[in-house]
Amino acid sequence: MRPLKLVFFPTLGGVLPSILDDIKNALEKSGHITAYFPLLMPGHCFDYQIAIDFCESFKPDYVFMIGTNGFISFPETGTYFFEEQQIPYISLNFDFPYIFLCDNSHSYQYLKAIIIWDKYYVSLFKKAGFENVYYMPLATNPERFIPRQLNKMMDLSFVGFVENEKVLNSRLRELSFQDQACCDWAIKTYLKEQYPNLYEIVAGYLCEEFHISKISDYPNYRDIYYIAESKLNTLLRKQIIHRMSSHFHVTVFGNKIWENINNDKLKLKPSVTYDTLPIVYSQSKINLNITAPQLVTTINQRMFDIGATRNFVLSDYREGLFEYFDEGEFVVYHDKKDLFDKATYYLKHDMSRDIIAEKLYQKVLSCHTWAHRVVEIEKIISKL
Repeated sequence: MRPLKLVFFPTLGGVLPSILDDIKNALEKSGHITAYFPLLMPGHCFDYQIAIDFCESFKPDYVFMIGTNGFISFPETGTYFFEEQQIPYISLNFDFPYIFLCDNSHSYQYLKAIIIWDKYYVSLFKKAGFENVYYMPLATNPERFIPRQLNKMMDLSFVGFVENEKVLNSRLRELSFQDQACCDWAIKTYLKEQYPNLYEIVAGYLCEEFHISKISDYPNYRDIYYIAESKLNTLLRKQIIHRMSSHFHVTVFGNKIWENINNDKLKLKPSVTYDTLPIVYSQSKINLNITAPQLVTTINQRMFDIGATRNFVLSDYREGLFEYFDEGEFVVYHDKKDLFDKATYYLKHDMSRDIIAEKLYQKVLSCHTWAHRVVEIEKIISKL
């Protein structure tokens, strides 16, 4: 493939900017010319003339963006900046991919590909009329996540935030009574099922209750799903950490909302940067992974990053684990009792943890780095 000029639209957050940077750097190492789209700091503000001058000077072949983050809209014309300038762009969908499915108000003539990290959503996008939808799981940067020989100071650790439930409940009360009922029903239904699918639960309820054929026909689906997912993610994380810290010494790195859990064996520490995570992973006997409900079949970044540091991870079940890894390279739990039993066992068996961590490390470095994913991205671009 000839060297391409690729622009990356900046994003905010704790992890996604680093992931975007890792993809950008991997494409550079593959011979492409890359640059970030110019936004004014602070706040990533858009300046039309600066953007025009940049595009005319750089002449990008493609723009990469996280989800809809680069959709700079002009209400008076009903179009986006990259559509207006006729610049091809590619959307990397890492969080809440349903946003695309809820918006029929814009034309996506220059949207050349959607790359999504959960294969479940691929068929949904295609049914909604989107072409060139591709599945690509996450990966890691082994230059960022390097094995370190550190003392295992923590038995179990978890890195992650929980939402402010008062804020979520306030947002829920702003919805209509029928939307609140849908949200409450979705949460209860999700908790009853062993391997639930929140998207199908909410969409099924709305389609049956309001006699619609697709979720984009319901105006508030996006708000219902977001609130239900956020409440569930917070509830599940709190339940698991509360149960585990009743029996084991657990260290949580996150926001202050975790302080509502009061267990003697729970140690709360401030959130850490993405670049600090290798130290946390290397100081933990068991790194706990609790996957967000929005991920139906795939796994999040932790599995790849922890694997690259040659450390042990205990993850909840997602079928994607068995696609990426072989038996003996990971340990999965299916429910709270299974989590308790496996944590008990592996805290007592250091050698077993080390053997599994080594196998995971070898698989991640041989198959799941951003250099591997860039090969897939180049194949996708070659088809466009």
